[in-house]
Amino acid sequence: MSKRLILLIIVLLLPITVFAKKEAFLVGVGKYRSSNIRELKGVEKDIEKMKSLLIKKGFHVRVLMNSQATLRNVINTLKSYKTLSPNDVFLFYDSSHGVQVPDTSGDEQDGLDEAYALYDTTVDEDGVANLDGILVDDELERYLSNISARKFIIADACHSGTMYKDIGGKIRTKGLNRSKRFVASRGILGKIKKVNNLVYLSASQAYELSIDTDDGGVFTEAVYSSISSNPNITFRDLQVQSANHIQDMCNKINQHGKRVDVFHPNLYVTDNRLLNQPIDGYLNINIYSNNHLVEEYLGELQNSNIGRLDINMPSRYEVNDEISLNINTNGKSGYLYILTSRDNSNEINVLYPNKFYRNVKYLYGNFQFPLPNEKFQFIATKNSNRPERTLVYVI
Repeated sequence: MSKRLILLIIVLLLPITVFAKKEAFLVGVGKYRSSNIRELKGVEKDIEKMKSLLIKKGFHVRVLMNSQATLRNVINTLKSYKTLSPNDVFLFYDSSHGVQVPDTSGDEQDGLDEAYALYDTTVDEDGVANLDGILVDDELERYLSNISARKFIIADACHSGTMYKDIGGKIRTKGLNRSKRFVASRGILGKIKKVNNLVYLSASQAYELSIDTDDGGVFTEAVYSSISSNPNITFRDLQVQSANHIQDMCNKINQHGKRVDVFHPNLYVTDNRLLNQPIDGYLNINIYSNNHLVEEYLGELQNSNIGRLDINMPSRYEVNDEISLNINTNGKSGYLYILTSRDNSNEINVLYPNKFYRNVKYLYGNFQFPLPNEKFQFIATKNSNRPERTLVYVI
């Protein structure tokens, strides 16, 4: 009877893959150039939490912190992501003060645009923010419209109120006094292309203040804990769970003699079908069989400093034998990809994920493939009258 030889080359999931990229850009401003702007002491911890979370999910993470996070540097970095393709994923996160400026584009019902206060933001003697160092939401939208990748924006900054609101202790609001100047003075108006494939989650409504503590932003902690505890959480449920977490935290703060108002995360999607999509599914990447990339792909794997996974399975199978892989990630975690290639062939077949089964679950430790809840079989099949060799790449 014809037999098939299975030769296994086991590699660890790369931070960025050959066929798709997962890029994250994190901006944190707790210390400002202007001494008139109150310091946000929890921002560094916000960045640490989000960076750790995203690296575990396979993202390549870029961070601009405090003095690095000038308006020019942030804009130039945003522009660098315009080379991403529709198969890629881009996540932008900001933890800073927020401010509102008069709207001149006519897209805001309240006549005000929301903006991020970056490191070089300036305020006058009355604590009113000028346009220097401010990234307005219309301006951000312009740069996002040039990024073709799937986009997830998370903003931990309030959009109204005053940074000098005296609530004492170690609790601080994340807002500056409203700017009286018009956005048009910086010349950013003009036609903005529609942003597609976007999910935007912000800490608060346009009229609310979000809260910073020495342990980090309350909103960031809500997002971090919700995603960490449930990788399959949907965007809609993330908003709900984050709101519940914020309610609990604000209640605890008020019980200790401080007075803070509960704020409510705002969720916006360009396609309502995204509301009930698991976040990991949206942030996941798709691999496609592409013959001319096979040699380049294998070459990158072999030339990279990649840790190896442990696997336990027979090396020889008879036709119609069911194949099961016992995998140990050796303390690493990530998404599972299984590719096969016939010996002496320049074609890679993507066994998993596929159109029936998507790798939306983050895997860690020891597990068996096929996974318990996935009802399909991995079968050795006959292709010739002689023994064959198939390469199986588990990534």
